[in-house]
Amino acid sequence: SLHDALPIWEYYLAWGIFQVCRALAFLTNDAKLKHNNLNSASVFVTAAGDWKLAGLEYVCGTEAEPGSKILPSLEKYDPPERKDPTKARLASPWAADIWGLGCLVWEVYNGCLMSMEQLGKLGDIPKALQPTYKECVGANPGKRPSPQEVITRLRKSPGFFKNDLIDIVLFLEELQIKEDGDKARFFSSLSGLLDNCPKNVCQGKILPQLINAFEFGGAGSAILTPVFKIGKELETAEFQARIVPCIVKLFSSNDRNARFKLLSQIE
Repeated sequence: SLHDALPIWEYYLAWGIFQVCRALAFLTNDAKLKHNNLNSASVFVTAAGDWKLAGLEYVCGTEAEPGSKILPSLEKYDPPERKDPTKARLASPWAADIWGLGCLVWEVYNGCLMSMEQLGKLGDIPKALQPTYKECVGANPGKRPSPQEVITRLRKSPGFFKNDLIDIVLFLEELQIKEDGDKARFFSSLSGLLDNCPKNVCQGKILPQLINAFEFGGAGSAILTPVFKIGKELETAEFQARIVPCIVKLFSSNDRNARFKLLSQIE
């Protein structure tokens, strides 16, 4: 049961749902578009564990009327106001997509949705996500939160989007604008936090960002301990290609601490 899931798995699902929320916030706020087809089949997952929003066949402007679904099997994801003009008048630009987000959340934890009625049964949806989920699939389209509201609310401690994995990836994304003291604290605690991150995310997303931080962000020897921790799990050829050039570069550094750390890990 997902109720007994390890934190690493819970953290990863939260990270995926967070990424879909971010994509929806971009569509709504920046591109002034509606997706109109959000469900588990319209989300693709990369080798690095990123969730990408696809299924863009029904995208339209926020003020436009969405087209009818070509596949009847997609109609179960339509919000109730699609068939009720009086409710449709209350709808915000994001109402249909937030309903779709609710459908996605339900499917992530409970498997494929067979009918709209199933959305009323919470099943294995985590407690920290339940209040927001209920608002997403609320009958009144005018009261559904915007994607940005969902992000802001769930990122607040101890919200569903507040976990080690999301904190690490967001910090690395914003590394260029972080203070030196914050960077030092982050890198010194990172190795211990990696235990809460799935292996594919460590290797495909966190490792490239760490190497990038060394090459362009002046992170220096601070990245070594987490890099070696992730590197231990790599195949030999991959280690040679991705980590050895970084190590060679560090050996030519004037930083004594860097050379000491390298020598102590020489094997």
